[in-house]
Amino acid sequence: MKGNSAPRGLAEPVIRPVQSLDELSELFDLVGAQLPTRLTRVDHRLAELAQHFPDDQPLMLVATIEGKPVGGALAFRRNAEGATLRVVGVSEEHRSQGIGHRLLKAVEDAAAVLGVRTMSLGADEARGFYGPLGYSQIGGEWQKALRRRAPRQH
Repeated sequence: MKGNSAPRGLAEPVIRPVQSLDELSELFDLVGAQLPTRLTRVDHRLAELAQHFPDDQPLMLVATIEGKPVGGALAFRRNAEGATLRVVGVSEEHRSQGIGHRLLKAVEDAAAVLGVRTMSLGADEARGFYGPLGYSQIGGEWQKALRRRAPRQH
């Protein structure tokens, strides 16, 4: 196995777009529970994400292991060239396996395919996790320039 693979004997996570508003709500609760200040589905940020569903469904990702959600990355487009990554989180028992990094990369790739040039963070705790991954503070906002990618061929 390479780099961020699951430890031997554990199933690899599957990363895919959320399938419904109900799944988005459940994922928001799961991811929000991992944050220092817990977020639940009554938080205004879920309503903001729901407003962008299904148009930005490719930017709302769930990581599952054996069909069970273990983490997610939830973003939406602010405009044609900018997106906001609202939250990324992985359940405590599945941390330190590279799932958070894989989710972040997957949401950045999906955004780039949609023509997004800049990913901004909706997080205050950005420095520790996001700083080493190419995000920097610009004018009080954490951002990363994305390279445009062609859609994947199936």
